Amino acid sequence: MLDRISLKKLKFYAYHGHAEVERNNGINIEIDAEIILDIDKAMISDNLRDTLDYRKVYTAVKEEVMNNRFNLLEKIARSIMESLFEKFSIIEEIKVTVKKPSPSLGGVVGQVEVCAFRKRDQLRKEIDAF
Repeated sequence: MLDRISLKKLKFYAYHGHAEVERNNGINIEIDAEIILDIDKAMISDNLRDTLDYRKVYTAVKEEVMNNRFNLLEKIARSIMESLFEKFSIIEEIKVTVKKPSPSLGGVVGQVEVCAFRKRDQLRKEIDAF
């Protein structure tokens, strides 16, 4: 399946990070979400109910990033994937990239990022195994 809906460069100021200064002062976070789904019906019907409303996807991502505090970018990515799979049954696979622009690493670094890709059934198996 090659059909996808992507949301790119969703920007938030949130309180995540391993370092105490990041958790207390906040950091910039950028999210990309690439969603694999079947859009055949929507291509024919031209009706929003036959596809994924990306306004609702944005809201779900924003809620995960802004309403939680995580130490790791990896956990932010997983939390977003879990939320999207739970809220939208049309989603078959998700790729989430979480970026931290200008991280404090003791040198000049443009950004760090974590990219995670999961299929719906793969994420369930991982939850059960953990």
